[in-house]
Amino acid sequence: MENFDPNKTPKKQILSAQIDLSKFERATDEEKRQQDVMSESTSFFKDGMRKLFKNPLAVLSIVVLAAIILTIIIAPMIVPYGYEEILSVNGKRDKGAKNLAPFTYSKAEQKYIDEGGTRFPHIMGTDEQCRDYFIRVIYGTRISLVVGFFASIIVLIIGKRKGFGTQPIRPHNVPFVMLGAFLLWFGWFGFNAGSAFAANGTAGYAWVSTSAATAAAMLSWGFTEKIRTGHYTAMGAASGIVAGLVAITPAADVVSPLWAIVMGAIAGVLTCLACGLKFKFGYDDSLDVVGVHGVGGFTGTILVGFFGEGTGLFAGGDWRQLVVQIIVALVAIVWSAVITGIIAFALEKTIGWRVTEAQEVGGIDLADQGERAYDFAGTASSVLKEVK
Repeated sequence: MENFDPNKTPKKQILSAQIDLSKFERATDEEKRQQDVMSESTSFFKDGMRKLFKNPLAVLSIVVLAAIILTIIIAPMIVPYGYEEILSVNGKRDKGAKNLAPFTYSKAEQKYIDEGGTRFPHIMGTDEQCRDYFIRVIYGTRISLVVGFFASIIVLIIGKRKGFGTQPIRPHNVPFVMLGAFLLWFGWFGFNAGSAFAANGTAGYAWVSTSAATAAAMLSWGFTEKIRTGHYTAMGAASGIVAGLVAITPAADVVSPLWAIVMGAIAGVLTCLACGLKFKFGYDDSLDVVGVHGVGGFTGTILVGFFGEGTGLFAGGDWRQLVVQIIVALVAIVWSAVITGIIAFALEKTIGWRVTEAQEVGGIDLADQGERAYDFAGTASSVLKEVK
């Protein structure tokens, strides 16, 4: 057998599947040494998991995330009260369960417990309609946060509009934006004051708190915008209105009007700053739902732990309410993100989210409905014809 010479290229046989080595260059000694220090071949997943478990903070975050997901599944099974449920004992309405302090029971409930029964504690107390505050705050929080973080998942999946970040994309009609904002302000009383389902003190309390927080948020947004850009804008006022409405929703009947003003002012500043992050992080949120609803809802939820009457840290309570609010907010965020991600991904892979680039440039109104709201080109051409 002929000895193999490593410095000589073997002759390729006809009809052979052998690779033609003449088309390759031999590795240098330096390149061979680099191969010796390279890590072993591994998959992207394995490499990512190895780096993940080397980071203690990342591991802790995974554990917290898993705990929150378990809480989402288990919480509805543990809390036995409903949003509109009026407390009762042995099938009879418990009139003594009005305005209870956190973790306290009415006389009827305490008697029932002494006789061997069990009652789930009222973590945040009760309102004057004998309803559990904790479950009502959870539902109010869920509305605002779910909307905000639903939008964040959707915008990440859909992607950016053509020209986002490089071309100015203006609202088509600012007066209509303001009209819509004031309609929302008026209609929002149905969310907050209307949740009392009666013309009573709770409804009036929520009505005043809603108005106060919304006005404060509108003003604080304007001041923040003036500092950042040098201008007050109508668009900013409209966004501030919505931010205040969203922030006060989890707390409308559990904070005083004075604290509602403080909550609105804080929400206005934070949401104004948050809306500018889309340019920094590169996500295209055309209606600022993430900044206004997501950040506004999260802010309002957390601030209940500071300003909630009788339970908040600054309103006669202690730190426990703040912990409850943080847990509620995180649960709502994770739940909405997971469920929305699943639905949005399924729709992306089936019917799709985006229109074609030509339809996007021409306008979706024209593509879907065959008409435009403002035919500027047609108007200009008709004017030129008249001049001629």
